[in-house]
Amino acid sequence: MRVHLCAALPAARYGTQGLVGVSVKTYSKLAAFGVYFCLSLVLAVSPVWAANLDESDENGDGKADQWLEELGDERFKLTIDRDFDGTVDYSLIYRSNGYKEYEELDFNFDGEMDDFYFYRSGVLDYRRVDTNYDGQIDLWVFLDEGVYIWKVERDTDFDGEIDYKKEYGPPPPGK
Repeated sequence: MRVHLCAALPAARYGTQGLVGVSVKTYSKLAAFGVYFCLSLVLAVSPVWAANLDESDENGDGKADQWLEELGDERFKLTIDRDFDGTVDYSLIYRSNGYKEYEELDFNFDGEMDDFYFYRSGVLDYRRVDTNYDGQIDLWVFLDEGVYIWKVERDTDFDGEIDYKKEYGPPPPGK
């Protein structure tokens, strides 16, 4: 059975816990991030950045809120202050061919990154999430082809130990 990352699972059918043991609230976070995820990809390869600008002031307040840094080895880092409070809450590392390598997001704007995305050859491979914003990862989502969930692990009682595991078939080749 394949579970699509962007699948919306209605609470009426699955209760407060979704099909993979993730709350409906967490699914909402996934859906909301999907919109921002697509926007960030457009920003990362837009002609504005191709002009080699080091920083940008998107809201016109005179303070930079987007930065592009060349890391070397054809890698770049884009950082964004999405709520214009002076604190970076989104970071993306990508290659000159447009492939993403790593992405992190401060979903609740508390100054701490809590969603982490890892890519293999530009395709989302797995995600680590701090769902309760305590600074500790408590959800791991492993993907096939960047969209199909093949395994989920959770620390449901937030004690640092994985106590929920669900696999949706054998691991994909190379995983």
